Amino acid sequence: MNDRLSGSFQRLRHSFLVPGAALVGWMVWAYLRTYPQGRAVSGGVLLKRYGLWSITRFAYSDVLLLYRVHHLVKHAAPYVHQTIEYPVLTGLFMWTAAWFHGVQGYFLASSIGLACCGLGTVWLLHRASPWAAWAFALNPMLLFYSLLNWDLFGIFLMVAAWTAWRANRHVVSGILFAMAVWAKLFPGVLFIYCAIDSWRRRKELGTAGVVKLLSAAAVTTLVINMPFAIENLKGWSEFFKLNVTRRGGDGLLFELRLVSHWTNSAADLLIVAIVLVGMLALAGYVARYGGAEFAAGAAFAWWMLFNKVFSPQYMLWVLIYAIIAGWSSLMVSLISAAGLADFSSSFVTLYLSKTHSHAYGWWMYQVFYQERAFRLGAIAIALCASVWGAFAARRDGSTQAVPTSKADSSPSLPAPAGALSPD
Repeated sequence: MNDRLSGSFQRLRHSFLVPGAALVGWMVWAYLRTYPQGRAVSGGVLLKRYGLWSITRFAYSDVLLLYRVHHLVKHAAPYVHQTIEYPVLTGLFMWTAAWFHGVQGYFLASSIGLACCGLGTVWLLHRASPWAAWAFALNPMLLFYSLLNWDLFGIFLMVAAWTAWRANRHVVSGILFAMAVWAKLFPGVLFIYCAIDSWRRRKELGTAGVVKLLSAAAVTTLVINMPFAIENLKGWSEFFKLNVTRRGGDGLLFELRLVSHWTNSAADLLIVAIVLVGMLALAGYVARYGGAEFAAGAAFAWWMLFNKVFSPQYMLWVLIYAIIAGWSSLMVSLISAAGLADFSSSFVTLYLSKTHSHAYGWWMYQVFYQERAFRLGAIAIALCASVWGAFAARRDGSTQAVPTSKADSSPSLPAPAGALSPD
C-alpha cells in the first residue's frame, strides 16, 4: 500500500498535469479579477474612468489601459500610424488581439494568448526539470502579474530559445532569442551569455555553432524591425527614446539618494557603467568556466538592483531567471515574497493617491519606501547566494550549482537541494 502511494506521489511530482493546471487556474482567476465591467465600460468601449475603477479594485492591467490609450479599436498600423512604447512583437500582439470585437473580445483574446504562452513556458520548463515547472506554475505572482502586462509573451519566447540552445539547435535558438528580445528587451541578457558559452565550447561544437546563433539572431532582428523602421523611423524608435529620456527613481542608487539630484543623463551613465562592469565580470567567468544560466541570472539580478525604473511585474522576470539559473528553493521563495509585497505596496500607493487619501503621506514614509528596500534587499541576497554557490561549486569541483549547457551530458536542470526534483 505504502509503495503504491509512494509511486503515485512520485508520478504526480513528475507530471506536467499539475503545474499545467495550476498555471491555468492562476490565469483564469487573473482574468476574472481584472475583467472590465460596470462603470469601466460602455458598449464594448473602455471608458476614461477605467483607471480609477481598476485601481480602487486592485484590478488594473496595462493590457486594458493601453487598448484605450493607443486607440487599438481603430486598428491603425503599429509604429507606422500609431506610436507604441514597446518592442515590435509586443505591439503586433496587442494590435492582433484588438481585431476581436470590443474591449472584452480584445481582453479575452489577449488573455488566451498569454495563457498559451504561460502553458508553453511550463511545458518547456518541465522538459528541463519538473522542479522548474512547479516553481514557476505554482507561484502566486502569476495571479497579479500574468495579465498586468505582456511579459509572459517574452518569457515564453526566451525559455523556448534557451531550450533550443541547450539542444545545440543554434539557428532555431538565434531566431527565438531575437523574437524574445523584440517582445521584451530582458531576454537579451540570457542571449549574451549563451553566445559566450557557445564560443567557449567552439572546439566541441565547432565555430559554426556560435556563428549560426548570432547570424540567425541578426537576420531575424532585421526582418522584424526593418519594415517599421523604414516606413516610420520616428514611430519605431519611440521605445528607445522613452527608455532613454524617462526619469528614474528606482534602483539602489536612487534608494540611497546618491543620484536623486543628478541630471537624467548623468544618472543614466553611472547606472549603465555599474551594470556593464558586473556583466563584463560575469562574461569573463562564462568564457572561462561556462555556466551561461548562472551568469544570466546573476547579471539580470545585478541589472534590476540598479535599473532606474522598476515596474512590479519585473519580479516575474527575476523569478524566471532565478529558475533557469537553478537558484535554491529558499531564494526563489524570497523573490516571490518580494514580488507579492511589491504588488501590494505599489497598488495601495496608487489607490491612496488616486482617492486623495489623508493616509497617503503616512503610507509613503512608513511602508512604501521600506517595501522598496525589502525588494532590493531580497534581490541582493538572492544574487549573493547564487554567486557564493557558484564559486563554492568551482572550489569543490562540482557543477551542480551551475546548470550545464551541454544537452548531451545534462538533459535536465539540477534541482536545488530540497526542491521537488527527480530521485
